[in-house]
Amino acid sequence: MAMNTTMQRGSRPLAVNVALVLLLLSFGESLTPRLVRAEWSNVLVCIKYGSMLAMLFVPLWFIFRGKNWARWLLVAFALAGFCFSLPFRIRLFQDGPVSSVVVYCVRNIIIWVALGALFLPSSSQWFRGNRNAILA
Repeated sequence: MAMNTTMQRGSRPLAVNVALVLLLLSFGESLTPRLVRAEWSNVLVCIKYGSMLAMLFVPLWFIFRGKNWARWLLVAFALAGFCFSLPFRIRLFQDGPVSSVVVYCVRNIIIWVALGALFLPSSSQWFRGNRNAILA
């Protein structure tokens, strides 16, 4: 059975839209200060931040387009990022100011809520191509 991609894009569930907005805002809020302070005359800095932006925004683009694999890729990126940053986070919780710990916790809660929204029943049905997903 063929699926009309125009219909799929037009009927994106609210949960997917909210997740995309939350993820974009979260990524933007955490990356913007680093991007502003970066030394853009260094080619390696350009490659570093270009790679980071691609790794963040390519999955979001494909999620926007309704690709099921992209939401799983984003979860894998989130888990990998959490694991790789764990030593820094442990030091933050031991020695960091309370405000930094609170900001870290709030950011992570927002990201995991957004990722969770991508796996709600209506979102899952939409990603699988069910045209009635918005009604579920």
